[in-house]
Amino acid sequence: MKAGCIIALFGMLLIAADAEARCAKSPRYLTKEYLQSWEIIAFGIVTDIHEDLSSPHNGYAVLALEGAWQGDPPNPLRVYHSDSVHGIHFEKGGSYLVFASRADHRISANICGPTCRGDACLQHLELLGDPPIRF
Repeated sequence: MKAGCIIALFGMLLIAADAEARCAKSPRYLTKEYLQSWEIIAFGIVTDIHEDLSSPHNGYAVLALEGAWQGDPPNPLRVYHSDSVHGIHFEKGGSYLVFASRADHRISANICGPTCRGDACLQHLELLGDPPIRF
């Protein structure tokens, strides 16, 4: 029993260290330049969520977009989250400002990216200004 607890604790520490290492390049303070470094910037409401329990990297959310700043995203936008265990947890009906990249025919939001929900996006929106693309 004691060995099992130690092994479980060690596993959690390894996972936390991995996530921390992946996020080491995130800036300490938000800047407009950092936000604009993402290939796709779009705002919308989650209309559907798909979780794939067989692979944590195949979960995605579908957003009905209201605006975009760059990247010419499709509407609706299917955005994969990099890891459904540690990644972004989208909730149906929630409003999100998504910062994403295209790779392997998928649009993905990174766990370390500035993707945010609702009021947590106010600073981001202040830096970005009004979206030039409206849906």
